[in-house]
Amino acid sequence: MYNTNNPNYLYNLNSKKNNLKNRYRNNPRPSTLFDILNILKEINSLKKKYD
Repeated sequence: MYNTNNPNYLYNLNSKKNNLKNRYRNNPRPSTLFDILNILKEINSLKKKYD
């Protein structure tokens, strides 16, 4: 799915995570918030895997 050999991989992953966090920080709809939190968990686990 991702080219994990790319040195920019983690940087891009982190950017996506931060973009999502900032986008939904203010006034999220609750269901959207839970979706986002789940996505963030997945991203974090992927990130740990490739750290």
